[in-house]
Amino acid sequence: MGQYPTPPDLARDLVAHSLQLLPGKRGVRFLDPAFGTGPFFSALLARVPSTRLRSAEGYEVDPHYAEATRELWSDTGLDLRVADFTLEASPESEAARPNLVICNPPYVRHHHIDIDAKSRLREAVQEATGIAVDGRAGLYCYFLLLAHRWLATGGIGCWLLPNSFLYTDYGQAVRTDLQQYVTLSRIHRFSSDEAQFEDALVTPTALWFQAGAAPPGNKVTLSSGGSIGSPQASRRVPQIDLAPSEKWTKHFSAPKRGTAHDGPTLGDIVRVKRGLATGCNRFFILSPDEAVELNLPPAFLKPILPSPRHLGSTEIHADEAGMPKVGQQRLLLDCHLPDDVVPEAYPMLWEYLQRGIRDRVHERTLCRSRSPWYGQENRPPAPLVATYMARINGNAAKSYRFILNHSQATASNSYLMIYPRPWLASVGVDGNDVALALWKWLSETSADIVTREGREYSRGLHKLEPRELMGVTLEGDMAHLASQRDRQALLPM
Repeated sequence: MGQYPTPPDLARDLVAHSLQLLPGKRGVRFLDPAFGTGPFFSALLARVPSTRLRSAEGYEVDPHYAEATRELWSDTGLDLRVADFTLEASPESEAARPNLVICNPPYVRHHHIDIDAKSRLREAVQEATGIAVDGRAGLYCYFLLLAHRWLATGGIGCWLLPNSFLYTDYGQAVRTDLQQYVTLSRIHRFSSDEAQFEDALVTPTALWFQAGAAPPGNKVTLSSGGSIGSPQASRRVPQIDLAPSEKWTKHFSAPKRGTAHDGPTLGDIVRVKRGLATGCNRFFILSPDEAVELNLPPAFLKPILPSPRHLGSTEIHADEAGMPKVGQQRLLLDCHLPDDVVPEAYPMLWEYLQRGIRDRVHERTLCRSRSPWYGQENRPPAPLVATYMARINGNAAKSYRFILNHSQATASNSYLMIYPRPWLASVGVDGNDVALALWKWLSETSADIVTREGREYSRGLHKLEPRELMGVTLEGDMAHLASQRDRQALLPM
């Protein structure tokens, strides 16, 4: 059910900062739409005298939680309702609406949401806010978007969310709502290597806002690392600069070299694609010794880079045959001959394919979608590759690598493959020269690129998708090179 109880210390910090934002000493009307056992309510009772607490309301869909919680808070006046908050109607009168909403909503990914429930949630958000929600949005997005109509004018909302809303496509609905319909006060990103939840793999982000559209010139505090009271970094940015269509992660630090701003991007001079996915690496990727032992025909074996952890250098040299000079050489089995030709023409290959059938390799999702199932997708060797993910604990430049590839080896989906665009040749630029220049430039800026443009997960894990890498802004000689494309377009045919 996506339940991740909020640690008491974190709950106290969130409540304390929320109360600082609540205007004056006005009475508190509290709501937690995903109550659990009440960590926020507990923290609130410790800081607010009973004379100031006007009302306290909670919703909990899980009856096992609700029964214990009712007994726990039976003498506090808490109105706890065993119900799905997303099905409830908001109060009609302003006086009945809460002026303090604090919530750690359930973290249920989209493919675990019933299809009928998802359709209902999307329609409810569209009706309430006019915002269309991407079908890949998690349940927490709907909780936040539907809760806005509950909050009294000028009231404070505090939410503890996965940081994915800051940069994903499906998070754009949340970013639109926060940028256009409320007055954002602060967003705090917790450090990915300081886990707030023992049982969660996502990194949380806390945010605060006041109900009502932002006044002109409103600035938002963006902080990160450390605690809410003592962040490691903090800066103020105009709310109007937080464009919903962009990733908000880039705003948490001052612009650095190689990071997004207006200008030519890496995608102007290269294409970036994920490496190929075989569907079963243990069957399709073999060592040269294994290939010889199985007597597989060399015509259907091509070099492929080993796992990034087996590369000792960021520059891969090659022998005369184009094989990479690396410690663990690997070959990819790739044959597109139909299965009625292989048995007679290549009996040893056919024998090996029968082993794959006995092991049901051909029934795997990727394999059964291919014809033939033992033919790989087309991924030519790329002169520059990059690691797809890295666990960064202190030194991003050493963890995330751009690799110059002089060999004829393709790469698996552990890598991003970077190909210079064909138009470069038309202006007399050699693709290998571009790869070399990019390798030097990207290696210098890798720390900024991966931490600002990529996706951050718990315990220091970062990922970088092809589109995110192509969106990196070019500078200096690289930007000048990209400008040659515009000049070429102006030349007479």
